[in-house]
Amino acid sequence: MLKNVLKKMSASTLLLLGCQGLLLGAMQIVSQRLGKAGYGQFGLAMSFSVFSAQFILWGMDPLLTFKYARSSADDARSLLGIVLRQKQLAAFTAIFAGTLVALGWPDADERFMIFLGSVDGACLACTMPSIFDARGKTATWQFFAFIRHSIYLGLVLAVSRFFPEHFHPQTVLELHLLCILPELALEQFWVRRNVGIPHWPAPVREAFNLWRESAPMAVAVLAQQLLFNSGLPILHTFGDDAESGGLYLSSQFTTAAASFIAAPAAILHARLALHAHEGPAFRRRVWQTAIPCFVAGIFVSLSYPVVTSAIVRSLFKNLADSAPAILYIDTWRLAPILATIPFASALICLGRLRAFALCHVASALIGVSLSAALVPTYGPRAAACGIALGSCLCFVFSATLVLLDKRSAAPEHTR
Repeated sequence: MLKNVLKKMSASTLLLLGCQGLLLGAMQIVSQRLGKAGYGQFGLAMSFSVFSAQFILWGMDPLLTFKYARSSADDARSLLGIVLRQKQLAAFTAIFAGTLVALGWPDADERFMIFLGSVDGACLACTMPSIFDARGKTATWQFFAFIRHSIYLGLVLAVSRFFPEHFHPQTVLELHLLCILPELALEQFWVRRNVGIPHWPAPVREAFNLWRESAPMAVAVLAQQLLFNSGLPILHTFGDDAESGGLYLSSQFTTAAASFIAAPAAILHARLALHAHEGPAFRRRVWQTAIPCFVAGIFVSLSYPVVTSAIVRSLFKNLADSAPAILYIDTWRLAPILATIPFASALICLGRLRAFALCHVASALIGVSLSAALVPTYGPRAAACGIALGSCLCFVFSATLVLLDKRSAAPEHTR
């Protein structure tokens, strides 16, 4: 059993590593061809893509994985229809909001980019990793993502080589959007073969019930993404746009590192969930898990910028004067992210979903406020500092709540 789990984890991790390698190759070409200002403009549109996608995903993937795993074949098709209805309604809302923001954006040249960013995020959020995870097919879903990244890199290479006069931020964003469609087609083909045709039309009321059930998780995820992707909009509004390319590249490297935390986070959460009824022993187990996570996070935050700075100087020479300095600050978000994993899991296991959301909201508000206050004076380094501080505060808040939560010190039958 353990051997099979490790095999699946290894396959998923290797495919994820391949996706990041393809993305790195595309980043190098795009950053060199677009220049600092153009690459920053592309990054601004991608920030809106992230906001749109996270709103549609609503933080419900862990809940959906649980529901799919425990449902019968007919119930799974019914739930699939409800999820598709929820995504339909949320995508319409996200694109409508993106359109309103684009219409009111002060720079006319960036309005269509912002609209495309919201559409890009809506398409990306229509992928459904939870149903693959529930059936132990995470590697299959990662393979479909690998195909998307391969097509994206191939198209970027082709346009930069044969149509350089058309290589603009909007063109790159359109290619990114186009490459999502084959992945969606492959996913739907797999779902129909292995799960069946979803029950449709699904009731709107059921979609809203699912939306409401996942609301605390959604608030937490949106607050976290707001913090992590706030740097470019804040720099664009209060700082110098010429430095946005270095900040975006730094954020991409740090986000890539954070994405590899997802696999161990899921494993730790599953293991802790098995012991949630053990009272004081559960709290000790949480702290025992947190210590190695914290040590690993410190090691990553110290070593990662050394490696990535060398990569920047070798492959992204046009950003070598700004990105490495930002990286040495930005990577300090990784240590608290790792250290927060067991405490966030404990809050979820104890049913403290609102407290879990409050930790993320409070830390995001403080981090974004600090960035907005300091960016006019200190530039992109202040934006990275605000993100790192917000991550540290989320760790402190969640650890404090677990420490003070009486339910973590009580057996299940006394709660």
